[in-house]
Amino acid sequence: YGKFLTTTDGGATWIAQSPSSLESHYNSINAGPGDSLYLTGESGLLLASTDGGEKWQALDVPYDGSLFGLLPVGQQDLLVYGLRGHVFASTDRGRSWTPRKSASEVLIMTGLQLKSGLVVMAGLGGNFQISRDQGRTFSAWKPTQYNGGVSALLETDDGALLVAGELGVARLTPPGGPAP
Repeated sequence: YGKFLTTTDGGATWIAQSPSSLESHYNSINAGPGDSLYLTGESGLLLASTDGGEKWQALDVPYDGSLFGLLPVGQQDLLVYGLRGHVFASTDRGRSWTPRKSASEVLIMTGLQLKSGLVVMAGLGGNFQISRDQGRTFSAWKPTQYNGGVSALLETDDGALLVAGELGVARLTPPGGPAP
């Protein structure tokens, strides 16, 4: 709970740090455009670092619920997502945010932009949502091969979508994608 450790020697030693003065739970750390890093957490916590995580700056997101991750799309656009299907977009590396209407009002745990440009987000109950326009609009996608909660997504070299969650790992064909 609020623990943040860093290493500079491949994990042989770890140093405790405090990126935020708030005692919040951190949910994820994500790479952004360039060398930027973003840390998401409870109570709308979103922190940014441009120096490899040495210093963190709080960003103002118009939401005070838990954020579970951040997804870079394009050169400097960002999507941040969390509880109840909340999604916010930024076109200026996080200085300002615009709410986006997601396809469902359930927790979004993870997001990924495929090489094709398709944005895929997923969370509780096998609820997936996709965007074909860099996260401006979303539509529901319910693959029949996976209906459990999703915690991680990965694109394979051949364009399939690897899904990990409460039902284990599955290989899916993304909408409009190649067969697994």
